[in-house]
Amino acid sequence: METNPQPYEYIDTARRTPTDWEFVTAVTPPVGGWLEVDLQPHQVDHIWKCIEQKGTTHTRTLVGHIDNSYKLEDIDNIFWDTTLYPLCNKFGDVFDNLGRHIPVEGKHPYYLNNWWVNYQKQHEFNPVHNHAGVYSFVAWLKIPTDSTEQNNLPIGQNRNGNVVSDFEFVFTDMAGKVQGYLYKMDKSRENTLLLFPSGLKHTVYPFYNCPDDRISISGNIFLDTKTDFYETPPILGSISHREPELEEYRTTDLNRVVDFNGEQQVQFKREVHGKIPSGRDISQCITYAHEVEIKGKEPKEVTPIVSSFQPKMSYSSKAFAHTDEISIEQPDFDKYFSPDKDRRGNTPLGGGKKEMPLNYEPFLDEWEYPFWARDNKGMMEWIDNEPLFEFRPQACKAHMTRWDAHVQCPEVEKLWNWMRLVLFPENYNSAVNGLYPVNAEIWGVRYDKGTRIDWHNHRTSTRSFAYYINCPEGSPPLMFKDDNVEIEPAEGKLILFDGRMSHKVPETPVDGRYVLSGNLFFE
Repeated sequence: METNPQPYEYIDTARRTPTDWEFVTAVTPPVGGWLEVDLQPHQVDHIWKCIEQKGTTHTRTLVGHIDNSYKLEDIDNIFWDTTLYPLCNKFGDVFDNLGRHIPVEGKHPYYLNNWWVNYQKQHEFNPVHNHAGVYSFVAWLKIPTDSTEQNNLPIGQNRNGNVVSDFEFVFTDMAGKVQGYLYKMDKSRENTLLLFPSGLKHTVYPFYNCPDDRISISGNIFLDTKTDFYETPPILGSISHREPELEEYRTTDLNRVVDFNGEQQVQFKREVHGKIPSGRDISQCITYAHEVEIKGKEPKEVTPIVSSFQPKMSYSSKAFAHTDEISIEQPDFDKYFSPDKDRRGNTPLGGGKKEMPLNYEPFLDEWEYPFWARDNKGMMEWIDNEPLFEFRPQACKAHMTRWDAHVQCPEVEKLWNWMRLVLFPENYNSAVNGLYPVNAEIWGVRYDKGTRIDWHNHRTSTRSFAYYINCPEGSPPLMFKDDNVEIEPAEGKLILFDGRMSHKVPETPVDGRYVLSGNLFFE
């Protein structure tokens, strides 16, 4: 295989400042910061309009020692649309898009989770604290005091620092020392907004000898994990009107698909795992249940059962050509033991000799993607060109991409659309309680010699998958702890399984084993 990976381009993000010494430069690495904004009159007017319609008290949910704080509603979302949302984008341009570091599934937009107005009276204060969310903000609308006058009061004199009435960010520097940045409060700070990372600690010091209220607003911006950036293609029977290429996923019956040129191909689907015919003719991949060999660590034997899972795995022959419903006899398993006795833990997948009940029904379903010969090369090239994912799970000891392959790679997007439109019509039992997958996280993995993925599961994902892109001779199998099942890799094979099942890929003796993995999310 010949690939042309793009050379990695290093970008120096440090700020370099010449000094008065000719050969000395001051280097300041990117350590983050915040945005300081001068609110415009129309923005301030809208904020005051929202304050006039303030809601219930918000005091009990805040850390501050301020008696009068009230919830606000953004009327017609004007404050979000015209101020906060653009500032989130600007923060990403100037510093970093902080939301991308949040370990959530998929890509999600920001939204204004909550905001409130504070009427701070003399002697009241906010101790050092931070906020929940990704970004937070504060804006001062009315400041009746002057920092200089406040610090000239007796309480501010002869002190190591003059912070009376002021606002301060608190953080550690490169040497680990606690530092602060003060905003001196006076009339010049009115209508100033600060947008900062929610985890940045800050404090508000009290003011004195002033009967008037200091009025400010604060709030938090979260990721909306109930919404994603991906368009959901129409369900089966309503092929996408946006992309003609999706016509290739139209199904004519349960056992066939039609490609873009109108040529019919037998659709391979079977809910068993074992050997796949060596030929790549899809029609050869229809295997009768009694021909399947179950593989495991125990001596292998040909068995008439499709699965020896306990509890009983669901099985249907609807997708088999020329096959009647098959009565499957299951063995009587009274207890479940983890096959890997060296692993610790008291969960069903945690190992040990303790008897553990299953809290899910094991599920394995096997398909063949009919367009693998067309699309796999593009998938491989995309994986090669992707940098190593910076939040790679600890169990992964191989090259792993980020989790949005179906958005970044056109060939993966085609596979994803095919999965939704072909694997999950209502009459296929691979759907979860009749639900339809609306989103996913999909990533690529390249295994080279000496790499592996240790025992792990996909947390609460009820449907996960593995798709084989390239499988050179000697490629290791996919192993499941449940009944010691091993699945031999084959290009174009797609394994759908319950993501809560513990699985691993042993150390590979060869280079170039390419796989897509993912988790499906349902309505």
